[in-house]
Amino acid sequence: MSRDKKKRTKVYRPKHIQIPVMPDLQREFMLAAHASLATLRLAPSLDAFDNLADLFNTVYVAARDAGHSITVLESGMRALQTVGDRHDEKGALAIARFELPPIENAVFECERLVPLLDIFGLYKARLKAQALQRMNALQAPLEAA
Repeated sequence: MSRDKKKRTKVYRPKHIQIPVMPDLQREFMLAAHASLATLRLAPSLDAFDNLADLFNTVYVAARDAGHSITVLESGMRALQTVGDRHDEKGALAIARFELPPIENAVFECERLVPLLDIFGLYKARLKAQALQRMNALQAPLEAA
């Protein structure tokens, strides 16, 4: 009465382990975000702008993939995009008074969202954000021509 074992037909799909973002890493994220925000507010620089844009992009992709509400973050990203567009047109990086509150709120929203995410989700979001930046950088010269 031996039974022949059936061959497994299911596709193997590994699940990633959900490791929460530890408090030290949360503090590091937020220290970088608040330092970049303070630099952007007091003495605007491209480094601070890029740091905030990278942080917003990473948290946006990770939160969207995890199903969290990201409306406040989107408004801050739009305000930061407006600042970037004006820099591209005029060559000077400056933040108007009305653009600062949405960016500040987006930093606080990132601070709220980061503990709700997991490490692998943030890592995958960072890779996606970098890939999108590379694609946009490659498409920009083609659109200008």
